[in-house]
Amino acid sequence: MGGKRMTQAMDGRRLINSSLPDNLSLQYDSLKDQFASTEGKSVQVFSRESTSEPPDLESEHQARLEQEYEEELRSLPVTVISGYDNFKTKVQLLTSATNGMKILYLTSANKKTMMIKMISTLGSITLITLEAGAIPKGAGATEQAVKPDGDYKTNIIVTEDQIAKLRKWLEGKGTKCDVVYGVFRGPWGIEGYRQMCEVSIRNNSTLFMDAVTNIVNGAFAPFEFPIEAR
Repeated sequence: MGGKRMTQAMDGRRLINSSLPDNLSLQYDSLKDQFASTEGKSVQVFSRESTSEPPDLESEHQARLEQEYEEELRSLPVTVISGYDNFKTKVQLLTSATNGMKILYLTSANKKTMMIKMISTLGSITLITLEAGAIPKGAGATEQAVKPDGDYKTNIIVTEDQIAKLRKWLEGKGTKCDVVYGVFRGPWGIEGYRQMCEVSIRNNSTLFMDAVTNIVNGAFAPFEFPIEAR
């Protein structure tokens, strides 16, 4: 008998009613063409059901997510902002709307991204400062305060020095920037993550606009025009 190791998918989450651990040792019986494991509550036997190549369900699922993502993007009208004065006017219009929730997605010509959100009198600014690993299109992220472990290829969008300067400026204004991580998980574990800086300001449209200006001209500089706004 030969030995193998098997890892369950779903990022280590147990299958319903499964008594198997996330990783288990399997012994192969070549005469019966079966794998067997004594780990868990009882002996588990795995038999071959078919010699046909199974469909690549993971790739098919990712293709569906990407298609839905592209369709959603096409459904959002795009406004091209040519210069800073137009940009400032657009954001001021957003902050003047104090009923319901308003969201503005901004992507600069050099691919820097900022999301501005107004919920009643609470304004928030979210900056993507770093991307690591693979960021699948259309996949949802789980937000956490701790940086994920692992060795990932990283793309630094905003340097630590720039983030520190922004945080110091915000602290001088009585507010702060929280660093959080949007983590993207696939069936086999974490595929990548985004580091984000989140600023929240309530009942102060002047400070909010000052913060946006500081980010565009400081932390995110150069935030190049034209900007696509959704």
